Amino acid sequence: MQIVRKTKKTEKNSLSILLGEADEFAREGTRINIANPQSMADGIFGGKYLTICGQRMLDCSRLDYLGLGSNIEIKKIMKRSIDQNDLGCPASQIVMKTESTVSLEKKVAGLHGMDNSIIFTAGYPANENIIQALGLRMNTPHLVPYVRDTKMGLLSRETPTLFYVNTESHFSIQHGVRLAKAQAPDRCYGWIYKDTEQLRNMLQKSKSKFNGSPAVRVIATDTLSSATGRIFDIQELCQIAEEYDCLLYLDEAHAMGVVGQSGCGVASALPDFGNYADRCIVMGTLTKAFSHLGGYVALSNAKLSWFLRFCSPQYIFSAPIPPWMAESLVRTIDFVCGEEGAKARRNLILLSEVLKTALEAHGFDLMGSSSHIVPVRIGNEQKADEVKKYLESRGIIASLFKHPAVPRGEALIRFSVCTDMTFEEMEEITSKLVEARETIQF
Repeated sequence: MQIVRKTKKTEKNSLSILLGEADEFAREGTRINIANPQSMADGIFGGKYLTICGQRMLDCSRLDYLGLGSNIEIKKIMKRSIDQNDLGCPASQIVMKTESTVSLEKKVAGLHGMDNSIIFTAGYPANENIIQALGLRMNTPHLVPYVRDTKMGLLSRETPTLFYVNTESHFSIQHGVRLAKAQAPDRCYGWIYKDTEQLRNMLQKSKSKFNGSPAVRVIATDTLSSATGRIFDIQELCQIAEEYDCLLYLDEAHAMGVVGQSGCGVASALPDFGNYADRCIVMGTLTKAFSHLGGYVALSNAKLSWFLRFCSPQYIFSAPIPPWMAESLVRTIDFVCGEEGAKARRNLILLSEVLKTALEAHGFDLMGSSSHIVPVRIGNEQKADEVKKYLESRGIIASLFKHPAVPRGEALIRFSVCTDMTFEEMEEITSKLVEARETIQF
């Protein structure tokens, strides 16, 4: 009797599927120039000047706007904090709270005239966690068991959160909304930054859509665009939030330390911001102008602060910034808000205006920048890649933004002006960019 052996059908297993996708990404990602870092520095990180392939270069991609990364006084502050503290990280903030972190919470809240803040490890998780918390509220997965046991939010847990997001907002805000939308995909609306009438129409229509039922409405926006350097009309957004009973979520990441009274951001420059503070949540980062790790949100209501903390996964399940850094940040914030910081801000404004004036004189499109972030519109993505490479071959590192970071066909090169740069370097950037245009024809 002949035995017929069944041959097992060849199937792709988990590893082969994953490796197949990785192989495709390596091949295609390399072709379209997304698989590797835009630039790779050699040796010691030098701040303003970096070495790439043995060549000394001016780094216009960095975000150390006040040049504190190389400031001797800031280094002394950090060293003193290191000497006085253990270098380890405590458990998550729901388990162990340190005095230095509480001091930092009070300090950053005070920057915005508020009494409460929540500290995260960077600006991205601050946005992602708080937007997600606002979206899910009593339906936050790790809160749900307590909700069931105590009947918290019995009358409001099904009330929707509706987001109205500036389409030019940072990816971290949009990502937080996506996480919240996973449970309610029809509750987010995008509005174009300069069309506040569109925003008003959306808010009005949403009231009709939900038949006048209660909803938590959140308008979310950057105050200063990280891509284009535009400063948005926060005064009008405050008024709209008041008119339509919305919360206003303001991402001040690229403005903190640099813009506004004592470097306290765009909103701080509004004469009547205090009238709207109760309905505002202000996010800031400590990784840019303050040259440390950390991000935060500031808000007025203490109970809302504790609610959003517990609804934030990172706050509950991840380590905080180390206490020595929190202590160093408290002193650094005093430095930034003081006379030395004011002097650095004045110089930064002057340098930025010199660069923008020179570039505009040569006909470059700066996309409406009104800040220290200076974009140059290239348009075509392939040519933007070429401009980036050309500048680097001439000793200048700049940031390349292309789809999906910006709309398709809107590729740009971003120059981040920092206060420790010189007027000669502004001239150098301009001349090299003119050369690039003549060579690449964009």
